[in-house]
Amino acid sequence: MSAFAPDLVVSVRFSLIFHGEALAVPRLGVRNVHPGELPRCASLFSPFWTMPEGRESIGCTVHRAPDRPGRGRRPGPRHRPAPR
Repeated sequence: MSAFAPDLVVSVRFSLIFHGEALAVPRLGVRNVHPGELPRCASLFSPFWTMPEGRESIGCTVHRAPDRPGRGRRPGPRHRPAPR
């Protein structure tokens, strides 16, 4: 990745966790877009759980990718009505 030298990496619904150089190379860091409200909905299948659980809204989390899972700073949740 260092040869490519990206300014920013955005990871969307990616099942692998970035470590080491992958986090250090982008000068603006790595952002992760998770399809659920973290930490409550940590699964990649979070959107699907809104239906059987009868939730009124669905959440999404955008955060700076941490060096270890569960350590990234997250802004407050944002929600949209769940599909019916």
